[in-house]
Amino acid sequence: MFPRLTRKPPEITAGASYSRPRRDNVVEIAKVIAIRPDAAGIPHVRFNLHIESGIRVLDEERTLSLSRFSECFRERVTA
Repeated sequence: MFPRLTRKPPEITAGASYSRPRRDNVVEIAKVIAIRPDAAGIPHVRFNLHIESGIRVLDEERTLSLSRFSECFRERVTA
C-alpha cells in the first residue's frame, strides 16, 4: 500500500536534550552528558533521564549504546 515513512534519528551530541513519548502520556527527557566508546569500542551515551508522571518525578543517570539511544530518543528538544 503506502510505504512507511521513516525519519532519520537526529545526530546525538553532548549537552543536547532528546525526548521519547510513551503510551501513557508521559514524556521522558534525556540530556546527554557524554558519548564515549566502551572497552570493545562500542559508543555509549551517558545521560540524565527526567520523567514527570503525575506527582512522581524521576531524575537519574543512565547509559545506553548509541544505536539504542538513537532508536529510543528520536526527537531533539530545543531550549
